[in-house]
Amino acid sequence: MIVPPRCPSLRNFAGMLFLLVPALAPFSVGRAAVLDPLRINVGGPAHTDRHGNTWSADRWFVGGRVVSVGPERSIGNTDDDALYRTFRYSTSSRAPMRYRIPVKNGEYTVRLHFCETDGRLMRPGGRIFDVRMEGRAILNDLDIYRDGGGGRAVVRSGRVKVQDGALDLDFGRVAHNPLLNALEVIPVAKGGQRARPARPGKPSVVTVTESAITLAWSGSPEHVAYEIRRDGRIVGTIGGGATRFTDRTVQPSQRYQYEIVALDGGGNAATSNAAWISSTRKKAGPAQVTLTWLDNARNEDGFRIERSTDGRSFKEIARVRANVTRYQDTELKDGVRYWYRVHAYNAYGPSGYSNTVNFAVPGS
Repeated sequence: MIVPPRCPSLRNFAGMLFLLVPALAPFSVGRAAVLDPLRINVGGPAHTDRHGNTWSADRWFVGGRVVSVGPERSIGNTDDDALYRTFRYSTSSRAPMRYRIPVKNGEYTVRLHFCETDGRLMRPGGRIFDVRMEGRAILNDLDIYRDGGGGRAVVRSGRVKVQDGALDLDFGRVAHNPLLNALEVIPVAKGGQRARPARPGKPSVVTVTESAITLAWSGSPEHVAYEIRRDGRIVGTIGGGATRFTDRTVQPSQRYQYEIVALDGGGNAATSNAAWISSTRKKAGPAQVTLTWLDNARNEDGFRIERSTDGRSFKEIARVRANVTRYQDTELKDGVRYWYRVHAYNAYGPSGYSNTVNFAVPGS
């Protein structure tokens, strides 16, 4: 004779909160000048960045080959990914890539933008090269990956004096092919050395979350760009007269020190007072509860799981087949306590109920 199955014993109960962690997106922008700089989107078309700065299409190059990466590729340390999704690289040490840019004679600050997007070279020493301006070395043994990491913008600059009506840039291979993503040529004001730019205002908080901090500050009237430093390290640069920046590389519940550095075309700098700012705590995502029980029956057709919000009135929320001893409840509300019990069943009826367990979901 077939009898109803024995009462299962609910022996293990685990309430687990799974956290939703937003993706970080690192954030920065290309610098802009107040003195009519020339900007070139190397390997790409004409481009206007988010601060209204105009970058011309690639021109005045000699040699090299253009490569582009897909629009889905995210670039770190910049909020203008498009500038770093195209680049020109030297294909031969015998015929290296060069730029010869017509300019008026005078002094210039040249800012070069790089990004390593070739997965095969994402290691220290994978790509190393030199850069010369007007025949003078300004970058020796540049290793983009070592300096910035894979898929992250790296900006380097140098000052040069032009006397023949053209600015010459030469790229020399050390290990693998040199590359360049974008460049800026910024005239230095006439009259020799400029006075140091006025100190920017101390940064203040506009918004803060667990994964991003937006800063604002009062501007320096004469500057080329602002450099944003967090705990002594550069996390972004911004120009075009903007005095607001969002750092999207913070972690929850962390305290950071921020400074703003004003930079002019002559290489002068002024640093703001430091501000300590904390990100918020990580928010809990939807709660999930996992129930497990002992299968004391040998003839069940399955198990019924029942749930209550008051410990008295239970309602069936799920059934599982025979020999299954685990169930996960994902339909929970913040701030509510739930009670659970389980019983086995077959064609002749149910078993007795298991013991009852309960779990309180934290409030939002």
